Amino acid sequence: MTIHMDDMLRGTISVWMVPLMPGEPLPQQAPAPLPLAQWAVAGGELARLGSIALDGEPLAAFEPDRYGYEVEVPADKAAPPVVTAAAAEDGLLVNVRQAESIPGTARIEVSDPAEMKAAAVYYVSFAHPPQYGLPEDRPVWPVAAVAASGHDGNVPENTIDSNMGTRWSAYGEQWIKYDLGEVRDVSALSLAWYSGNTRFSFFNIEVSVDGEQWERVYDGISSGRTTEHELYPFARVPARYVRVNGFGNNLNLWNSIAETAVYGPKYEIERAVIGYDREEIKRKDRVPLEAQAYLNSGEPIDMSQVEVRYATTDPKIADVKDGVLVTQKTGTAEIWAEMTYRNKTVRSNVLVVEVVKKNGNGPKPKK
Repeated sequence: MTIHMDDMLRGTISVWMVPLMPGEPLPQQAPAPLPLAQWAVAGGELARLGSIALDGEPLAAFEPDRYGYEVEVPADKAAPPVVTAAAAEDGLLVNVRQAESIPGTARIEVSDPAEMKAAAVYYVSFAHPPQYGLPEDRPVWPVAAVAASGHDGNVPENTIDSNMGTRWSAYGEQWIKYDLGEVRDVSALSLAWYSGNTRFSFFNIEVSVDGEQWERVYDGISSGRTTEHELYPFARVPARYVRVNGFGNNLNLWNSIAETAVYGPKYEIERAVIGYDREEIKRKDRVPLEAQAYLNSGEPIDMSQVEVRYATTDPKIADVKDGVLVTQKTGTAEIWAEMTYRNKTVRSNVLVVEVVKKNGNGPKPKK
């Protein structure tokens, strides 16, 4: 830290240094100023944890004297792990404040009610692995207008011109805002940072329905590994406006973004349908079934990417083997399928199969 003042002969400067983890609010009440000559490191022993667990599994890297941890969570896991902790010895109190989202940080405080030991705080931060490039698993929403709090001649429109050679740049705490033209469901933003492979940029993302009331949905740091798009997913939320608030980077206070894209909800399986093309089902029949799954966009899914499992109420009447309806005896059975695509499973319609004798004339199947 450096403080420079010109033409200063005498004065008193109070510096308040507060170590904070991402997302922690500033304390509201400052302590009384203490002359530098009286600064000292508090002595005494700290209360310590004996273990930390994530969703019931021990944190492998845990050490009692290590107070900060960074945990990478799989990209398909939306909620942060639940953190539990145990004190190193009896009589100590442990309080856990869970992370609310990913990225996010859980705070664990261990204290001594007898005040023989000073309280200690541990932090466990969660983040998804960086996702590079333009995603193909979600729709891109068109941007109707873009504005920014300032620029140096590199204007905000440069971030939506599909040209990685242009950029928006502004110095200090600045924002850039995207208007989608209408309220849409938004679930991710991708940013291509200028000089993104040489420095880390600090930012958060906020959304708004009316441009007045804002909700923060992401608080993070760029990877510092690429100039291509980096994807920042968050929980699905309705919004017309999306704003990126920039706080400079690890080298200087410049905020520079080459390209931006706003995304809707991730494509996922929404509907499954099965059926067959046969007027009548008889004993000892083998009837191919037709199966199709559909995305939430209404588009059909390539069935080679879908896991299909069939079920029946009575396999002695009708069963499904390798996608073929196989019948044995007369009667009525219900057939359905469960289809899984990208870790989500939906259940199909139910076919009521009426099996008649080979020389009989049964009714048409109910589909």
